[in-house]
Order: sequence, then structure tokens, then C-alpha cells
Amino acid sequence: MKAYFLTFCLIAGSLSAQASPVHFSTDCVLGPVLEYKLANQAWSGTGQNNQKISLFFYSNGLMEQVSAGGLRLFRWSAAPMPEHCGSIVLEDVQTGKQQLLEVAFTTAGITLSTCTGSLHIRKQPQMEGAAQKAREGIQGEWENTTYPFDNATANGTAYLRYQFRPDGTFERALGMGEKAIAEAGAWAMSQDGKRLILTFERGGITVVSLKYLEFDELVLEHTLTCEDPIFATASRDFHFNRQ
Repeated sequence: MKAYFLTFCLIAGSLSAQASPVHFSTDCVLGPVLEYKLANQAWSGTGQNNQKISLFFYSNGLMEQVSAGGLRLFRWSAAPMPEHCGSIVLEDVQTGKQQLLEVAFTTAGITLSTCTGSLHIRKQPQMEGAAQKAREGIQGEWENTTYPFDNATANGTAYLRYQFRPDGTFERALGMGEKAIAEAGAWAMSQDGKRLILTFERGGITVVSLKYLEFDELVLEHTLTCEDPIFATASRDFHFNRQ
């Protein structure tokens, strides 16, 4: 078995620049089964050198891979080719490279195969308690309590606000003085309740570390990317109070 099975075979074509809910063609008998088995489920397997690989398939079309090499994000969808019914396509969010994986169900789990190797994964118990608590606790409106931007020479009252809605959408407002930017997208909580995955309508995905959430206080660690460089930051902690 390969430790990093997601680096195998590339396929032609392209996927959407944004994650979207996964829907398999009704022409494929295995489609609904794959969607039911994979979406919102945690899986793990052991690759080369006994390195553990953990996968989580979000229903919004994102998948995260956690291994000794760190965290990587992929978009996943049903294979568009009829001859590959029951297969999925993965696209690396960072590089845009795509892979075709055939999915085979076994009595002990699922085998993901490409043209050069395979990986067997088993379903893992989900930490629903922690994830559900974080998912419910973060919903609402939050405002940053300190100066949020790296550009300390800019003038004006600065602000950074998030609103996380129960339906999985969010809005982000940031600005200073007369400059203001409003953004929107979809959010998803990791199955361990430690990360937020923000998918922006303008394109782009941000992984946010949930460092603290108690009552009306929230600390998020992430990089602030923005169309205006005045508002951009390196990875840092942002402290919020509930509004």
C-alpha cells in the first residue's frame, strides 16, 4: 500500500472552483450508496511505513486528509464518465491536480484504488459530542476585540466580524475607516470540532483552527486573505466576543 495514495493518477478535465454538495447520477446504481457511505464520515487506513492516514468527506464537496505530512484539502465528486460509475474524482485544492479513485466495498471497510495502488480504509467513530458542541456554540455573530490587521500604520477604526448561520452559510465583514469589504460563503465543522472549513463565494478556501470557544468568547487562528492588501494578515489568533 502507498502512504500517500492521493498522488497517483491524473485525469483530464476540470472541476468547479468551489466546493458544492455532492450528488451522484441516478444512472449509476452505486451513486447513492457512495454518497450515503462517504459523506460526513471519518475513515482511516495505514499506508507505507505504518503511517496512519485519516480522511473525512464533507457533504459540501470537500475532503480533508490528515497524515504525518500534515493537513491537505481536496474537492470530491462523482466521476463524470459513465464507464467509471462508482468512482470518485479528487481535486487537490492547492495544486488543482485531479485523481480518479475506484471505490470497492468490503466486509471490513472500503478500498480506494488508482492505476498504481490502493488503500484500505475503515470507518472511524466520530466525536459527535465535541463536534456538535462546537458546531452549535459557534453559531451567531462575532466581533473581533483587538486590532485585526498586520498593517499597523493604517488610519481609522478597524473591525472584523463573522456571522455563522445554522444552515451552514456565513458572512464576513471587515474594514477600516471608509473602506469596507463584505464576503460570504459556506462553513463546515471538522468531525473533531477543532477546525472550521470556510468556502468563499468568490472562490478560495480557508482552514481555521478553533482554539477557544466558551460562552461568549471565541479565538480563531487563520490567515486573513483579502482583495485589499491593507486587510491581509499572516496566520494569527483573532479574539472575538459574541454580539
